[in-house]
Amino acid sequence: MDRYDDPDRVLTYSYASVNDSIVDKVYKYWWRLAFKLVPGRISANLLSMLGNIGSWAALAILIAFGASYGPGHPWIFALCAFLVFAYHTIDCLDGMQARRIGVSGPLGEFVDHWFDAMNVFFFPLSFVAAFPVVSPSLAAVLILVSGISDWVVLREVVKTGKLHFGAISSEEGITLHMLVLVSIPVLGYDFWASPIAGLGLAPIVVLLALVVAGHLASIIVTLMKIKFDGLGALCVQLASTAPLAVWTVAGQVAGQPRWIMTFGLLCIGFVGTRHVGDLLRVRLVGLRYPSLYADLAAGSAAALVASWLVATGRVTATWIYAAPMAYVAATTLAALCGQFYRTVALVRRRLGTGLFHVPERQSGLQDRGR
Repeated sequence: MDRYDDPDRVLTYSYASVNDSIVDKVYKYWWRLAFKLVPGRISANLLSMLGNIGSWAALAILIAFGASYGPGHPWIFALCAFLVFAYHTIDCLDGMQARRIGVSGPLGEFVDHWFDAMNVFFFPLSFVAAFPVVSPSLAAVLILVSGISDWVVLREVVKTGKLHFGAISSEEGITLHMLVLVSIPVLGYDFWASPIAGLGLAPIVVLLALVVAGHLASIIVTLMKIKFDGLGALCVQLASTAPLAVWTVAGQVAGQPRWIMTFGLLCIGFVGTRHVGDLLRVRLVGLRYPSLYADLAAGSAAALVASWLVATGRVTATWIYAAPMAYVAATTLAALCGQFYRTVALVRRRLGTGLFHVPERQSGLQDRGR
């Protein structure tokens, strides 16, 4: 049951941002051109949700075909680059559309950033899935710190009321992701997957290790900026995700199939999204941040027990080993759906605006302007 410290916060919503992103200074010309193609009557939230189809599709393709089909048919990476580019473009146009039709508000920020919390781990996970050379331990740490970094950045927004895109931000990260995808058909799959002479590590491994280092640096710097505010809540997130990372690595060490690792990484990422979603609701609708996630505590404890059982050879059956994570996946999916539904319902109840609301007056203006 949700508890609220400030149930009227939705009535005093405000948004501010500072954008120092380097690549956005180039992208803005493309966005202005693409925005001319956006229908005047389309809902900004619908636009945002449609855009995310691109990132979801890219992840699904690389999980299903990246490792098996990609080496011989690297064009699929170019296809995924296009899908990510489409997502990124539409993700930037939704805010422009919201301002155009006059519906900027807490629900728009929730929808946009809630889906972004998934994309934070979708992009690195797609490389992990496509390149089996990436070790389970690096993969688990990568997805873990991606979610924590996103949570810490949002914690800064909660405290300061301002979202800051630095010179090196998520925009640069998405651009790097697209460039690597595009480079694979040009340079070849083996360029990224084969070990570098004298180093013994594949370029993709080096790149993902640098991404981990970047996230860790961002976490430390941001925590220092906000004077380590929210450490208790951060510990709650770590307590519910770190055991899942242990489970993911233990299965691979014990010889479980690789899909088990992908399943574990997805669970880590979506649990991180659940924490980010609740923090978004703290900022937007005055939610009291939960001090305990009972279902995640139970799932994490079961995952640690399963890790010990498989490491000591007491459990070998994959379905038994996967049971704790299946429980985590089910409860997390239910919680995410609940987050979304309750936020939409609360905003509709307090502000009278629905998920796909387009003001009639503004719609008419757009019709006459075309």
